Amino acid sequence: MFVSRHVAALALFGGSTFFVAAAAAQTYTFKTYTAPNSGSTIFESTNNAGATLAEISTSGSTACSLRYGGKSTTISDPNAPPLSTVCLGVGNGNVIVGYYQAPNQPAGASIGFSYKNGTYTDFVVPAATPAMGGTQLNAISSNGLFAGTYSDANGFQHVFTTRGSTTSLHLINIPNQQYLLAVGVNNAGDIVVQNFGANGTTYTGSFYYTPASKSLIQINYPNSVQNVCHDVNNSGDVACHYADAQGVQHGFIYHGASNTYSANIDAPASTGGTLLFGINDSGRVVGSTTPNPQTSIRLGLVGTPSGT
Repeated sequence: MFVSRHVAALALFGGSTFFVAAAAAQTYTFKTYTAPNSGSTIFESTNNAGATLAEISTSGSTACSLRYGGKSTTISDPNAPPLSTVCLGVGNGNVIVGYYQAPNQPAGASIGFSYKNGTYTDFVVPAATPAMGGTQLNAISSNGLFAGTYSDANGFQHVFTTRGSTTSLHLINIPNQQYLLAVGVNNAGDIVVQNFGANGTTYTGSFYYTPASKSLIQINYPNSVQNVCHDVNNSGDVACHYADAQGVQHGFIYHGASNTYSANIDAPASTGGTLLFGINDSGRVVGSTTPNPQTSIRLGLVGTPSGT
């Protein structure tokens, strides 16, 4: 059974690590948003046209919304039970990928889907085992490359890329890792993966993987306690966040091309922490912030780099 990419409880990664000096600070103009009559709002992804994909929580249920051009469009796969569609990535042309919990299937069985211009297309890896988790589509590049994860009969989680067809499925083998979640992909096919141990239930770290060179780099922000990474753009910049020694979350960017890290990216008055989930090619970041540490209510967050 898959673990949500929104890792609730993080653990220190056991093993060797390395720290790289942070790059020069980039400043941002921040805006926050909360959906009317909702609890929390999380911005999952943004594309190069500025469309934003939101996850909105209301009374224990979640819904997806695409925000573009001043309008909001609810995204709900017609084959999914109400309020069970999970949207995670938006590409150019407002193509959306995600998954839903399949009705009349074993508990926790996921079916991936894509959405374009009002049409939903389900996606299932033939080798996926529903009882062990099924198939998820978690990310999309600006040129339409999907990245996802499926569970086999043993419960092991495999990552793949595809052009939306099982005939174009490219399985990515990362040796000695059995529980992987693909959470970001760019046009070159570079992916960001979250790794899990303890039968797929314990988060152990985030990695930047380049299939062309088979380069696997663990992302570790300097002097941090915990790291979680998500989306990657075509410059190799990865949207991440980490917890400091006091448990406060801070956003940061890992620059894959130079193997360096940005300074902290913190929204103003974000005493409860800043989390980054998405980044586009102009460096625009999206995520969520918690202005009040005494509450779990999150606001959707957009950060636009100064000078763009």
